[in-house]
Amino acid sequence: MMDFVGKLWANPALQGASVVKKENQILGFIRENQVQLQAAFALPAYFPSLGWDGSIRLLFSVLNERIIDVVEPLLDKILSNVLQAEVLKELEFSPSELDRLKIKEFILKNLRNKATRDPYIASLETISYGLFERYLPKIMDRHKVIHNELYRKDRMNLPANVVCNYLQLASLFRPLFWHKFPSGAQELSLASYAKDQRGYEATYPKLQAVMAQEIGGVPDRLLRSATDSCLHAEEHPSTGGSARLIAIMVNRAAEFDPARKQDRGAESPDKSWFHIHRKTAKYYGFDARYLDELYQIASEEGW
Repeated sequence: MMDFVGKLWANPALQGASVVKKENQILGFIRENQVQLQAAFALPAYFPSLGWDGSIRLLFSVLNERIIDVVEPLLDKILSNVLQAEVLKELEFSPSELDRLKIKEFILKNLRNKATRDPYIASLETISYGLFERYLPKIMDRHKVIHNELYRKDRMNLPANVVCNYLQLASLFRPLFWHKFPSGAQELSLASYAKDQRGYEATYPKLQAVMAQEIGGVPDRLLRSATDSCLHAEEHPSTGGSARLIAIMVNRAAEFDPARKQDRGAESPDKSWFHIHRKTAKYYGFDARYLDELYQIASEEGW
């Protein structure tokens, strides 16, 4: 099965695709070819004693481990970068508040579950593509809407590299918005209360308590930026500048192709993306002012 999954993973047509897109393409292939695979897996050379259900469980298990093998080195690199003691000190976070090993184990556990994997990979890819590092210096130099909200709402009067680190760190915790946890006889998540401000505020401390048990806690300011980034900007006007920027960058990363070459005469990839989403900002819950400014930066820089 490792050989079979390895051949699917190495398909030349999938090279350059993100981990999420590659996995989804493989799952699509399995669905479309189920009849043929059932017949093949029943042959003596494959898994005749497992049956289809056993074979497909084994396939998913092997595919999961393949994804972990690919993502774990990236996770290690990101955690080393964002949890540097000197930067945490500038952010007024204690290293003891953010235990690297516990955070890694928690994320790996969620990466092994398809239901929670995609949001974590989206956050990891946002960081690895360097989108915050690309835009933060320009944002801070311009002293316009995004800078002002980071400074006034989030009180982030810090160098661009430190603000960038904060945004990357908050992005890592963004998937906690969808994290389900038991509360009495039911399961809760902040996502269930996205349109219910009172319910959201009542559930937030419960998530904090769960995170205290799971990884020793997440600083409140950081957790707020992370989870609030999933809220509709217009419906939640008090949302901070960090959350609004993270929301846009994570969604940009989902369609970002670092290997893409710009066609002659065509708009640059970032400029095109920001232009399109300026028109649909309200639908997706983005802050249109942020998209305007990011569009201007992308235009000026040819991004």
